[in-house]
Amino acid sequence: MTIEQAKQKILTTINSDKESVDRYAIDDKNIVDHDFAWYIPFLSKTPSEEIYGGAWNGFFVDKKTEEMFQPGSGLPLERWLVGFKIGLRYDKYDLHIQNIKDKNTSILYLKKLNFQYYTEEREGGTIWKIPKSFSNKMLLERLQSLPTVFRNQRLTFSIDTFEQIIQSGAFEFKLDPNVSSDNTVGENLTRKGSS
Repeated sequence: MTIEQAKQKILTTINSDKESVDRYAIDDKNIVDHDFAWYIPFLSKTPSEEIYGGAWNGFFVDKKTEEMFQPGSGLPLERWLVGFKIGLRYDKYDLHIQNIKDKNTSILYLKKLNFQYYTEEREGGTIWKIPKSFSNKMLLERLQSLPTVFRNQRLTFSIDTFEQIIQSGAFEFKLDPNVSSDNTVGENLTRKGSS
């Protein structure tokens, strides 16, 4: 992907097909080129125009995969860049743990990631999804058989923890986006073997 293709992809995303005139333009003078991605900011062509959602008026674009990510208001741009490099680019993830070098340290980091699961309870005609956090015992049981996967987890704001995991080398992992249309976070542990 070239920088021109990346800019066009952003313009296509933020300028509505329904509008006769483009409302946004690329802010060429503030593009930042990183080894694996660009940060490409944009401007409103109408100063009073409400900016396209998100606190940062720009997108990271991966040079190889062409994935785009618009940082939100929760972190400084530099922290979002670190997360983007790690692979934190979506709403929910499946975290695959391939290999563990230090079980005790791994448990500490996994607790910091605050993995969620839920159980279902029926009341009348309604099924309630009750969210819960994995206990240390549950995490240890999961790590007895590798590889293992923690599915459907919200991890976007765990950049610091993932940096620590990488630096420690406690375990090897892979992040896959979870594109399920269900808004529920966590695994369904109501039925044995469900995930």
